[in-house]
Amino acid sequence: MANPLEEAAKLVPDLYYDLIARILPGGSLLTAFVFSLPENALLSAVHAKYGLWFLAFGGYIIGMILTALSSILFDVIVFRLVSLKNLPLAHAIGGQAHYLNIERTVRKHPDQSSRIWKMVAEKVCFENGVITVIVLWLLLPSTPKASEITSTLPLALLGILLAWLLRAISLSGRVDSALGQLTRWKIWRQKLALPKDLSSDSKSD
Repeated sequence: MANPLEEAAKLVPDLYYDLIARILPGGSLLTAFVFSLPENALLSAVHAKYGLWFLAFGGYIIGMILTALSSILFDVIVFRLVSLKNLPLAHAIGGQAHYLNIERTVRKHPDQSSRIWKMVAEKVCFENGVITVIVLWLLLPSTPKASEITSTLPLALLGILLAWLLRAISLSGRVDSALGQLTRWKIWRQKLALPKDLSSDSKSD
């Protein structure tokens, strides 16, 4: 018979991931559209009737779509562009090795699993937030309320990208440290450093 506490431990990270990575950005997108539409619009009427339940379930469905789009943008396009420059940031963005290392860390250090998945959820939340801003910029209707939202989008995008970058680097560093690996940032710095022979020759000259 399964231990209820063990089952709860498995369930809570999943719920947290859904809440942070999917419902939060999906609900934000849905709320922005409801706010920008006239009160007699169908979407506004549904929100007025069901309230929080509408935002939660609708946000979850939209969040799933946002996750698929952000995976294409970050895990495929951005990852490959950064990989061409051989920067350590590529390891932090995504790729097969990145996700395999996360799974290995969770299995090797179960006491850190909640923290690791929390960081993963926050990273995906920021990625979905970028897609949310793009969708709002492209699809918001031409209304005075929508104009108020549109004016804040550039600053919101900058803040989300900065938060995503910091969270991605932090997650990558924690995973590498937990696995006892030399972090990609140190490896990159070592590649840029001159060999001792060359550095000594340059000094003698």
